[in-house]
Amino acid sequence: MIAEVLAEHGRIDALVHNASIDGYHGISEATADEYDTTMAINTHAAWWLCSAVWPLMRSQRYGRIVLTTSDFGLRTIDGADVAAYSVSRASQFGLMNALAGEGRSHGVLVNAICPVAATRIFRRTVQPQELMPASVAPGVAMLVSRECPFTGHVLRAAGGEWRIYQVTAVRQADLGCDASPEDVLVWATHPTD
Repeated sequence: MIAEVLAEHGRIDALVHNASIDGYHGISEATADEYDTTMAINTHAAWWLCSAVWPLMRSQRYGRIVLTTSDFGLRTIDGADVAAYSVSRASQFGLMNALAGEGRSHGVLVNAICPVAATRIFRRTVQPQELMPASVAPGVAMLVSRECPFTGHVLRAAGGEWRIYQVTAVRQADLGCDASPEDVLVWATHPTD
């Protein structure tokens, strides 16, 4: 695929990995085959595509990569029954972070889109024109553009509502090297100003 694009266009400036499969199973119900298939499509394909375009983008000192993550991979959702899908989408966040750090000095920016859209795997009934997949496209277009100002960020798009996610520390403390589990528990559950 990469060779065909290069033959036709001479270079690759952007890669968007959005392939996905999902099985609605919690960890106890998912079979090994379902897990392996989910990981192959949602995780391994992204890895190998990035691996294939990485030397090209580095040598041209320019590139944009957009991976696809999900709320299921980024946060706790009560009642979720998509364990393998969640793992695969969380892996996109890790791959984004690794490549964003590696690529910045080479002009390669790597971000992720977190789409909330009523696609064929969406289970909730939606109203007409609600959570249209097309409403995610402007965000992806911005992330692959020369004007994209950042790397290592997640852009969440949900029916016209936009958020930028990036992991940051909420709070911190120096409890010392001899802190006990109880010290950590008190600090974690009783924030002080």
